Amino acid sequence: MKLFRASELGHIMADERSAVITPTQLKELNVLLEKIKLTDKQAVRRDELIAKRDAPPVLSQGAKTYIQKKAIEDKYGFTKDIEYRY
Repeated sequence: MKLFRASELGHIMADERSAVITPTQLKELNVLLEKIKLTDKQAVRRDELIAKRDAPPVLSQGAKTYIQKKAIEDKYGFTKDIEYRY
């Protein structure tokens, strides 16, 4: 198995915007969980925040494509080398 270069790690990072609940959202969720009686909108918002908090990290489509490319290079020993005159 090939190792990744440090410059390539950005390609395989998880997409944090959709996977992580922000501290402000976490505070809002805690306030909603402490309330005994919620309005319909508050109940919907609570459910959205719980789903976001419990969601597993997701790889972006670009990361999946990059990992597939690396797997093919590793399996077949093919790398796309670009050579310049300089």
